[in-house]
Amino acid sequence: MILQYQHLSEQASVFRSLSGLSVPEFDTLYTDMQGYYVQAEWERLERPTRQRDIGAGHPFSLNARDQILLTVVWLRVYPTYEVLGYLFGVSDTTTGRVMQRVLPMLEKMGRDGMRLPQPSRKRRRQLDELLRDVPELAVIIDSFEQAVQRPTEHTAAKALFSGKKKRHTLKSQMAINEDTGYIVDISESVAGPTADMTLLRRSKLMKRLPPSVRGLGDLGYVGIEREGCGSAPGGVFS
Repeated sequence: MILQYQHLSEQASVFRSLSGLSVPEFDTLYTDMQGYYVQAEWERLERPTRQRDIGAGHPFSLNARDQILLTVVWLRVYPTYEVLGYLFGVSDTTTGRVMQRVLPMLEKMGRDGMRLPQPSRKRRRQLDELLRDVPELAVIIDSFEQAVQRPTEHTAAKALFSGKKKRHTLKSQMAINEDTGYIVDISESVAGPTADMTLLRRSKLMKRLPPSVRGLGDLGYVGIEREGCGSAPGGVFS
């Protein structure tokens, strides 16, 4: 969800890097495309082969604005469907369906010239390449546990015992600049069993990141996008 319009439009330089358009230019494109989008939706819903009633089935995961933005980003930087879907918070199959729907609209508008010379399928950008080219996009957040001697006091020993590591541990959180590989933040240590999201909240890292920087974490950080509190939202990678 890092690249959805609500978040990305707040970062003008990152928006242009990923889409090739300024936010006002994209807003104009979106306005110009609304008629084409409505027409395409009417044709989809009224097609003779449609088996479901109108209104049945799952609603689109992305609104029209984000569908168009997803397609424009793909035309500009050519990430894999998996990477693009992850950054927009949808599956790779949804990403493919969105582009199948939106690309013909751009062609009808005569905007297919937005496409860069298309690289081969083997040259699709993976997440690490995309973050390297747009270093403002994210820092990688992760935690690690370090074994410690078993405390003699029973309550303290119980508090430090990590079921994951099967030993007594302390946990720390680290944030790394994906572009340079430099460590940009290390939290204070807490008891090993502490959940990653709990440690993230205690560290207040998401509130301290510059507004143009997102935080990315693994599946231990589900819900990280809600921790920005007016600063930088984030996302989860698998």
